Amino acid sequence: MGLEVNSFGLTISSVPLGTQPATAQGTAVTPGNLTYGSYAQLLSATSDDSCEVEIGINSVGITATARDCLVTIGWDPAGGTNYGASALVTIPDLIAACASGYVGAANGFGGGVPYRFNLRIPAGSSIAAKAMVNSATLTSLNVWCKLRCRPSRPHLIYVGSFVEAYGVSLATAAGTSMTPGTAARGAYVSLGTLTKNYSQVEYGFGCNDATMSNIGYEVDVAIGDVTNKDLVIEGAVVTANNAEVLTKQPGHGRLWMMAAGQSIFARSQANTTPDSAISVAAYLVGG
Repeated sequence: MGLEVNSFGLTISSVPLGTQPATAQGTAVTPGNLTYGSYAQLLSATSDDSCEVEIGINSVGITATARDCLVTIGWDPAGGTNYGASALVTIPDLIAACASGYVGAANGFGGGVPYRFNLRIPAGSSIAAKAMVNSATLTSLNVWCKLRCRPSRPHLIYVGSFVEAYGVSLATAAGTSMTPGTAARGAYVSLGTLTKNYSQVEYGFGCNDATMSNIGYEVDVAIGDVTNKDLVIEGAVVTANNAEVLTKQPGHGRLWMMAAGQSIFARSQANTTPDSAISVAAYLVGG
């Protein structure tokens, strides 16, 4: 008998399969300036419960402009437009600073800023996105989402019921300030003390610099205390270029038992002198 492996029988995508890839991929979302703009609907009346949610944010970066950005995903389980009515129906404050285009961006640079969560969004939900930037330039950005549904081996997968953010600053549309190292990892910065138990972690990476360079970063996220830490994300890659855009790898949906009372930390390392105003945040799935 072979090894049991889960597969998903259905993907629900806000961008239909077969759509030609574009620099601005997904639904246009108009941000507010240090306040969230209005929600823009991504999906309506989903047919199935999700087990995994993938979010893609792109086309945030503007040449010669410092543009921190946060995006919140909200849903209405009743299929209406009452998105994100409580913390239990949001994926809050995803960092998307200077996110590149999806494809065909500056110098061929693309991918945008993706996130992945093992999360249940119930069948019948309508899903939307809203955004904020720390700039008076309110050019729209783009967001898409994919829901993975109908698992073949549901007993093999973890599916949470809520997401919470650590280290985000709504006052600046950014994360917690962090100084990347060069020859070695930089110092850990604290993103806060956990208030609940969680089972999955993702990370966000921001840059608020109007003169970015061609730089690569590796990012670590750890759980523990000042003295003892366990790495829960190790060496996730972020890449920036001199057109003031960046892209990141998802944190690979790392599963880890994280207990209330522990602290969460992040650090990074650059391949050369880092850009200024780097920030970081973490997103934890529980339930």
